[in-house]
Amino acid sequence: DLTDAVCFLTRNGRNYEFVHLSIQEYFAAKYVAKFDETKQKNFFEMLINKESEYIHFSEFLRMLYLIDQEKFLINFIDSSKSFFDA
Repeated sequence: DLTDAVCFLTRNGRNYEFVHLSIQEYFAAKYVAKFDETKQKNFFEMLINKESEYIHFSEFLRMLYLIDQEKFLINFIDSSKSFFDA
């Protein structure tokens, strides 16, 4: 059980929460790393277009990069082109 044996989650009323933000960011990065090329590029484009929130994703993006460096670089750079061309 993830709340007792492994302690990844805590229960807060009827909800569960990760015990630390870095654990949540890791699992989010693992999830996004499994996206196909098109879906990952669309995700990056959406993230890049939200400039004010971009800084909050730095650790998540670092983890995503470490999981699959080549795929990250190809899709992130390709998604960033439209931002810099504008």
